[in-house]
Amino acid sequence: MQTTTLSAIANDAELNTLTHTWTVLSSPAGSTPVITTPNAYTTTATALTVAGTYVFNIAVNDGTTTTSRQVYIIVYPSKPGPVLGQAGFRIGTPYGLVFDNPGITTHANVELPTSTATLQVGISDIENSDFTGRGTWTLVSQPAGGVASVGATTYIYVSIRANVTGMTVPGDYVFQVNVTNPGHPDLTAQIICTVHPASSAPVINSITASPATLATPTSTTSLTAITSDPEGDLLRHWWAITSAPAGSNPVFDHQGLPISNVSGLTVPGNYVFTLRCFDDLHMTTKNITIVVKACTINNWTGGTSTAWENPANWSCGVVPDSNTVVNVSTPVPNYPLVSSIATCKSLTTSPGVSVQIVSGFKLNIVGHN
Repeated sequence: MQTTTLSAIANDAELNTLTHTWTVLSSPAGSTPVITTPNAYTTTATALTVAGTYVFNIAVNDGTTTTSRQVYIIVYPSKPGPVLGQAGFRIGTPYGLVFDNPGITTHANVELPTSTATLQVGISDIENSDFTGRGTWTLVSQPAGGVASVGATTYIYVSIRANVTGMTVPGDYVFQVNVTNPGHPDLTAQIICTVHPASSAPVINSITASPATLATPTSTTSLTAITSDPEGDLLRHWWAITSAPAGSNPVFDHQGLPISNVSGLTVPGNYVFTLRCFDDLHMTTKNITIVVKACTINNWTGGTSTAWENPANWSCGVVPDSNTVVNVSTPVPNYPLVSSIATCKSLTTSPGVSVQIVSGFKLNIVGHN
């Protein structure tokens, strides 16, 4: 090639008149390139007669400031051959594209039941040639008993592709692409796909909430999950809000851990939280429901026993905490017996009521009526 076209576009934010000039910054020794119209945005450069790199500069001036950009033109001594780019696999979810750098053998790892993929290699040359019919993907080797096969090879723009099916036997599958290069050896590249036996999904053994039932104004609970993986894979976790009463705004303090507090349970109703547990390929989910009750006063009913610590003995269905206003009135079948370190905001009793505390324990009353 001895001639090329140089073109530039310029504008000015203040709409000032612009002037522009093309110049030759550098060229191979022995060359004398010529710019036919240096002051035109589009011009030609001629006399590119020596192989090497030519650098052209356009300088644009608005009367105050000059901005420059460069164009690089490479002249080859002869037409260069095609070049292979990245070779690799297009695989379905969750794998996606698996490609290494050009010249490096791509090694993909998949797990059954995944048994298909698209083989792909990039290819191009200086003339953007059509490589239809010049490339072929083949299966070089597969595990004993393997039944994999490679379909027809097609050329799609700048890539040569073929589909492989039947990789149902665990082991290594080696593929090779050959691209004809007339007058020169074929261009080749190999890629490997290792198929592993199917693995199991993570297991969410349990999810517990403490407490699982709240009474307003209490608005925080602690979620604890126990998870495991049959293959011992590293697990990741994520808590999500599946449903919540209108107007509420639950917030996790450690959303990506198996143990997290959740606050903001300020509106009575059912809150459903979902734990998502992942390994590299699988996801397992499990829900837990937290019940928040509207309860301004928690009345002792004593309907089940004398145990202060039993939620069934309270009208709100929850054991009092530091936010709870407690009322114990007659008549009730059983009077409360405290056998823990108990807490309430306030305690109101009627005449004749007995609240007993087992030795070594206590009832903390932290507020006022």
